[in-house]
Order: sequence, then structure tokens, then C-alpha cells
Amino acid sequence: AYWQCNTRCSKGPKSCDSENVPESTIHQVFIEAWNTIVRDRDKMERRWAQLEREGTELEAYRARQMRELAKQGPLTDIVPELVQTVLESITVKGNGEFQIRFLDGTEFAMKF
Repeated sequence: AYWQCNTRCSKGPKSCDSENVPESTIHQVFIEAWNTIVRDRDKMERRWAQLEREGTELEAYRARQMRELAKQGPLTDIVPELVQTVLESITVKGNGEFQIRFLDGTEFAMKF
């Protein structure tokens, strides 16, 4: 299975020059980003605590949610329920570059 750019699909190939991306690559991008959060959980904890103190109710909720889910440890395979719970977006930048954003505001630029 492959993922396609919505703009390219709706407006044609002249609107976006991105290529189709294998779903397996999207999964790997998510797994790598998630495992970075788990690995850097102590660093992330400071950010989550700040969101709980100073953020909106939704930001505080997302921080608590990420804290609890990160305690489950690193991934070796995709977990659709986790993806649906924590992922805001994955943007394909081209040349193997991706921008991933989680619902707590955490962002990573990655290259695959």
C-alpha cells in the first residue's frame, strides 16, 4: 500500500511533485519518532510538566496522555490505536524527509 498527497490527487500532478510513499515507510517514521519520545522521556517530562502547569486543559490532558503512553516502552511494530491517539500529522517533505507532529505539540524532522 502507498500513501499519496491529497493535493496532488485532487488538483493533479502539477500541484505537488511528491512521490507516493510506501505505507511501511510511514510506519517506520512513526515508530522511530515514538521511540525517540520513549528514549528521551526524562527530557520530555519537563515539557509535559510545563504543559500541565501552563497549558490549556487540552494541552494538559495531552501531556498526561503522552506521559502514560510513553511508559509502555518502545515499539517494534506499528500499533494503530497508539497512532490514532497521539499522532497529529506526518508531512512528506520530499527527498526522504518527513515532518512528524504529535498531538502534544512534539515535532520531529526525520529522513528515511
